[in-house]
Amino acid sequence: MKKKSLLLVKRILCGMGTILAVLLSGLAFVIYFGVQWMFDTWSNLTMDELVYHMTAPLEGTNEAMVSEYLSMCVAPAVLVLILAVVLFIAWHKRKIYFVICPPGRKY
Repeated sequence: MKKKSLLLVKRILCGMGTILAVLLSGLAFVIYFGVQWMFDTWSNLTMDELVYHMTAPLEGTNEAMVSEYLSMCVAPAVLVLILAVVLFIAWHKRKIYFVICPPGRKY
């Protein structure tokens, strides 16, 4: 009984770690594509002006700019997120694990 509960806890923690890794990688790609889009859109502004544009409210913002951000930043990040989920599922089914071993030790 104790081994079953320990195995259940291990599976839950592994699943939560996988979900957290996928979400953090998705957030990282949204930030990466967002920074790239920002520098492409406002290439001649100083850093202070860029920070102002990023913190200004969206009221009065052109809808085309919002849709451009969504298509240039969020859409590629969602595709990368889907790819990460597919890779995690494939690795889980094939039971491929990467272990870093110190030199001279075999497991």
